[in-house]
Amino acid sequence: MSRKRARSIAVILSLTFGWSSAACIAVGGSALAAVAAPPPPNGGAPPAALAACNGSQPAYSLDQQIAGCNAIVALPDAGLPLLAAAYNNRGMAFAAKHELAKAIADYDQAIRLQPGVPRYWSNRALARRADGRPDLAVADLTEALRLDPTAANVFDNRGLAFEALGQRDKAMLDFGQAIALKPDRAAYYLNRGRVETAGGGYAGAIADFNQALKLEPASVAAIAGRAQAYQGQGDTARALADYDRAIQLAPNDTVLLVNRGAVKAAGGQVPAAVDDYSAALKRDPGNTAARFNRGLAYLTLAKADLALADFDVLAGVQPTFAPAFYNRGRAHLALGDHAAARKDFDEALRIHPDYALALDARGVEKLAMGAPAEALPDFDRAIQLAPDLAPAYLHRAEARKANGDSAGADADHAAVLRLDPSLVAPPAHP
Repeated sequence: MSRKRARSIAVILSLTFGWSSAACIAVGGSALAAVAAPPPPNGGAPPAALAACNGSQPAYSLDQQIAGCNAIVALPDAGLPLLAAAYNNRGMAFAAKHELAKAIADYDQAIRLQPGVPRYWSNRALARRADGRPDLAVADLTEALRLDPTAANVFDNRGLAFEALGQRDKAMLDFGQAIALKPDRAAYYLNRGRVETAGGGYAGAIADFNQALKLEPASVAAIAGRAQAYQGQGDTARALADYDRAIQLAPNDTVLLVNRGAVKAAGGQVPAAVDDYSAALKRDPGNTAARFNRGLAYLTLAKADLALADFDVLAGVQPTFAPAFYNRGRAHLALGDHAAARKDFDEALRIHPDYALALDARGVEKLAMGAPAEALPDFDRAIQLAPDLAPAYLHRAEARKANGDSAGADADHAAVLRLDPSLVAPPAHP
């Protein structure tokens, strides 16, 4: 294979392994906290059962809390407030045990008994969102806000539900309402900043992360979120400075190491990026993001044997992840193993038939094996799926030229010059 061809197919699949929204939420805390009901009149309940059901002592386990609530629910003469509180608190215990169906059933009972208590609607919303139903969570939180329109944490939680539904504008409005009601809560700025970053509003996101840091100067989530916003602005130096600071505060956080590595790789510091990915893998050998990114970095550094080892692991643990097979195919191709490369490109396309990069790469392999006519359909389909994929035009130009289609080759070269002139070598000077 020619050097130009090898260079032109080195198109890396771009995946973003950014700071996860779950991490940001967890640091804030408020969005994940269900609200216990205050103890109503005991209705003849044994004091030990009341204490356990209310979780009034840290020593109580979740099972003890559930047992205490069971005792109250079984009382024949318990009043509605006491029964509703017992169902709510038992629901919280079930939710903490990740038994969401049981938690939701208990919140249903609490709401049936006392529909005018906002916290019961809010708690069921949290369980529903955790159960993958943010749409139902929005409905519950809307009712909770109708009952108490001053609850900042409920606006925050509804913002998170809207975010999960992909409704960023509504999420932004709710986070703004939460901030207006309680401007001293760093978590609300974190959540709004994260949504702003996802929508490309980097300046507003940075302002929100800055405000969160005024309230919580050591917030790793705020520092990492700001780093991601700086990265979105193309400010590599500030992004790296924030990731450095975040890693100093949380040296064992592999997400931070992977994200810093991605910034370094994007800035051309590929060997340093490999160091970060390797550090993440040393702490967590099962970190697939670190292994994937390190494999890509090894390909960039022309260390195809090391890349092959990483993609071998990924293909084994994620057999339906098409990029693992596509990039392993690239490693095989760089090492001259065309049969293995073709097999991996075929597998990537079996998993994801419309994978433009894999189609282009398989076409290159066919072209290299002297089959330009067989390669053309792959290039045609790749360009149909990704009209801005400049290397596919370059490769199709070669295939067309080999098939005697000079006009078609010239048209494809013109497309390359329009899309990415760097792929075409400048003319030689005497």
